[in-house]
Amino acid sequence: MTYTPNGRILNLRNFEFIKLESLNFDLKSVTTEEGRVYETPSGAKYRSVTTVLSSYNKKAIYEWRQRVGDEEANRISKTASGRGTKLHSVCEKYLLNENVKMMPDTQELFLQLKPHIDQNIGKIYGIEQSLYSDRLKIAGRCDCIAEWNGELSIVDYKTSSKEKNEKDRKSTRLNSSHSAKSRMPSSA
Repeated sequence: MTYTPNGRILNLRNFEFIKLESLNFDLKSVTTEEGRVYETPSGAKYRSVTTVLSSYNKKAIYEWRQRVGDEEANRISKTASGRGTKLHSVCEKYLLNENVKMMPDTQELFLQLKPHIDQNIGKIYGIEQSLYSDRLKIAGRCDCIAEWNGELSIVDYKTSSKEKNEKDRKSTRLNSSHSAKSRMPSSA
């Protein structure tokens, strides 16, 4: 891979986008004290996937904050959030076939992720796409809907300060593939 002095990637892969009529919608959202709620095109109101899942982590996060202290927990959280936001932006631009500029720390993270993107992502059906399920009564916005090794999948960009083992990575891919099938509006 070749970079200019300002960190711009010169050799982009050209991703193919397929527009699906069933994904031609957006969801209105409202953030309440209980979390984010989305309104579907039919007017149904569903809690966000993030809000639902966050209730499972509250005890663990509270215990971690108690262990490391609020100041250190805030520092770690801010660093992780910033790292994730930067990588998310780079991944999105890359998948949109745009030239990407990045700082060296983000470049290092992206270079670890890029081979997986290039080898596994096929046709792309949505980026920052709203999804909902009338069956599961949840809604949200996913980073990307694409073919991952030929299978329709929800792709979520994640960063971690710890390396994931193969079992964790495989489990995440399998869950993502299943999630895409069960949450596409045309099959919900």
